[in-house]
Parts: sequence; structure tokens; C-alpha cells
Amino acid sequence: MKPTETSLDGMMDIDRLAQMLDFHSVVSNTEALADWLMAQLRPHATRIEQDRLGAIYAWRGESPQVGFFCHLDSVGFMVEEIHEAHVQVVPLGKPATPHYTPIVIQSDTGMVNGTLLVQGADDERTLRVDLWDEAVAAQLQVGDLAAFAPNFRQEAGRIHSRWLDNKLGIWVALEAWLASDEALFVATVREEQAPHDAGAVALRLPDLALALVVDITYAASPEGPYMVAQGNGPSLTLRDAMVYDRRWLSAIRRVAERHQIPLQPEITLVGGSDATMLSMFGLPALFIGIPTRYAHSPAEMAHLSDCEAAVALLTATATAFQTGVI
Repeated sequence: MKPTETSLDGMMDIDRLAQMLDFHSVVSNTEALADWLMAQLRPHATRIEQDRLGAIYAWRGESPQVGFFCHLDSVGFMVEEIHEAHVQVVPLGKPATPHYTPIVIQSDTGMVNGTLLVQGADDERTLRVDLWDEAVAAQLQVGDLAAFAPNFRQEAGRIHSRWLDNKLGIWVALEAWLASDEALFVATVREEQAPHDAGAVALRLPDLALALVVDITYAASPEGPYMVAQGNGPSLTLRDAMVYDRRWLSAIRRVAERHQIPLQPEITLVGGSDATMLSMFGLPALFIGIPTRYAHSPAEMAHLSDCEAAVALLTATATAFQTGVI
């Protein structure tokens, strides 16, 4: 990241990210993470709320016009059948399923360890978790939630872990919110698996001018080329499953240019984020992506410099709105 007026190099709290990555926050199971996050927000918030679906809203300042949006849930698995020393699971969201992946399952008595076994291919595949012990299997119930085992590490300016989708989005949005005088922080639920709640969130915020949705995006890797590369800043999506409003895209680009914040354009024919649902329900939204390799796998990897640039972009955009520059 180039030095800028809004550079936060070295200012991001990596311990916050490490703590978030420990939470077992598979789709439908985000309460513990939400409680921790509200404790981080509350001392700095003018007002804080949580709706009946579990989404979090935290206002900083009296009338913020820009909101930083992220989602609490991550991909995972649900126990479908219990056998002698293994369980059969079904996916929640669209997790990658590498053979022999270490897995943890949350039971009423604590966490259970196992190994993912994949049989068949594509739509015919069967997913099982070997628990190695009948007594361990007996502790589980149909409906228990499974996830990739914790594996966070930081090295050489890179972050490696399960669930960077979307703990990185939460981290960036939180750090940007803490660095802003006026901004709204919103964390939604069920982005990875319907029914998505972002539409209901949009209806609660009729006075907000713009939502900046922070999530991971794809990045070029040895698996194949892509127009977004790691280390070159966050992406600004021009088109995915939706077409984004050119007025707001141009405004964000001007902010990035003014502050010399690296920003990469992204065009894809598939995929999307909460920005789609927010826009459908009347809230203008843009998607800011953190380039990440191997999405939805236990080996997701991102660059810290891209996260720092995203924080700088969000804070500069919020300031521009509040001061009338945009």
C-alpha cells in the first residue's frame, strides 16, 4: 500500500481478527460471535441495536450517511446421519471439501474432532466425518454444526485461515468504523445460506445514503488467472450478479484517487454479496472485495496490505460524505 493521508499501516488490530476466527460461526450459529462483536462496538457507539434476526447495527456520530456492512456467518456443514464411529454431513453455504480435511463439530458437551471423507463426485458426492470412536459419535445429534478446524496463522504480510470469508470483512469494517467520526456499522446474518436477511436490514435504514459491503473476492492464483491480484488493494465490483450504479462507482474511484489508495476494478458474470439484497430493497450499495485465494476452503489466504487499503478507502469515503465532498 502506498503511503496516503488515510494510511493505517500497522494500526489494524490483528488480535481482533485472531479472536474472531476462533468463533464457531457456521450459518445459523452466530450468537456467540455477535455477543463478542457488540462488546467491541458498545464503548465507541452513539447507539447500538440488534434486530430479531440477529443483525447488529452500531452508529458512530449522530447522523452517519455511509454504512460499513459485513456478514457474521461462514460456510460449514450440518450433521445429517449418525453411524457407529462417523457422521454424514450436508453442506451449509458452499464449502470446499478437500479429502482428509480436519473438522470440528460443536456438540452439547463441547467440540468434537474428526476427518472429512469425500466419496463420489459433484452432485453425487457423500460427505462423512470420521470420528474414530463410537463413544464420540454417541455425543452428537442430528443438526449439530461442523466446520473446518481452526488454523489461523500470520506470516510475511499474509493471513492464512479458515473463514476469512467473512471474518476479514468484519475486521475491515470494524477497524474502519473505529477510525471514523461518523459511520454506521452493520453485521448481517445468513449471507451464505438463504433466507438472507440483508433485505430486511435495508428496510430498517431508510435514511442511509450508501452501503459499502465488505467481503472477500476472488484473486489470481496458480489455479488460474483473474483480473484481481493480491497486494494491489481491494476490488471495486462493477458487475457481478447485479450491475452497480455508476454514480457511486465514480464517486468511490475519485476518493481512492484523491487519497492515492490502490483500488482494482472487478467484473465477473456470477456471484454476489449482500449488496444485491440491499439494492433490491432500496438501499444503494457497492461491493468492496478483499482479494482472497481459495475461497470457502480451509486454506483461504489474503494480504494484510489489501485489508489496510480497504480500511483507508472506507474511512476516506465516510469522511467525504460527511463533509460534502461527495
